[in-house]
Amino acid sequence: MNIIEVLTTKYKNCLIDNSVVLQDDGEGVYIREWNLPDPKPDNAQLNAWAVELEDDIFNNKQRELRALAYGTWREQMDMQYHGTWHAHIEEVKQLYPLRDVD
Repeated sequence: MNIIEVLTTKYKNCLIDNSVVLQDDGEGVYIREWNLPDPKPDNAQLNAWAVELEDDIFNNKQRELRALAYGTWREQMDMQYHGTWHAHIEEVKQLYPLRDVD
């Protein structure tokens, strides 16, 4: 996850309206100007946001895969009728686990 993705996720138009100006002097991208009311994040904060964003992306993908694996509502109703629904749901959750997010 790079600084541009992190900042544009946290502050949607910050690079378009020049609220934040980035620069790269050959040693990586950094924040040159910060014109937002929030405090300027340091590298530790940017890294923490990157981890949160990666977890969110991962969990959203897992939820999409779970939704497909659960089956249609008709299939789920049939599983409930036959008493296999709870086991199926637990199997899908184990197959597509979510990351713990604080």
